[in-house]
Amino acid sequence: MLNLMHIPKSGGVALSHALHGYMQRMGHKSNLEALPLWPPIVTILRDPVERWVSAWDMTQQQRCPPEYGKWPSASDCALDPGALEWLEGYWGQLFVPATWWLRDADYARSRLWYICHTETLDEDWRTIRDAIGAVDCAMPPVGNGHRNAQPGTKSLLTPEAVAAVRAYYADDYELLEGL
Repeated sequence: MLNLMHIPKSGGVALSHALHGYMQRMGHKSNLEALPLWPPIVTILRDPVERWVSAWDMTQQQRCPPEYGKWPSASDCALDPGALEWLEGYWGQLFVPATWWLRDADYARSRLWYICHTETLDEDWRTIRDAIGAVDCAMPPVGNGHRNAQPGTKSLLTPEAVAAVRAYYADDYELLEGL
């Protein structure tokens, strides 16, 4: 059995569904420091801007909070430091930096058995499947509810908004570079 350190909007639902019976997905409120050393831990990392856009698009499908008359654009929100903090507070773990779960690259490397990346999830899944002998498992197809590809158009950010999100998640980029 494996533990999945589940960072939202990175592919954890798909991977845990594909390895059902071999993997248990940890709740969003469990960070790496809170998990036991055994069973081995796997996580999935995603480019922070891509993860933010995916989380933003998911919030667009939800009911608008009463304190907003309507949603601002993704770029307007990304350019407003107060809005970025508000999103993290209101939507909880959806917008929290990956460093909350993993701390830093050195600590993550010392605790994680395998690090997947959203961009290479199918290849990473095959590597894990083969390593643990889970030959009866299959990745769900994109868009079936276990692989949360958002329907419709993805939000686009202006170059300035991308820079703002990158700055907000600077520690996550350092984490990615270290892994």
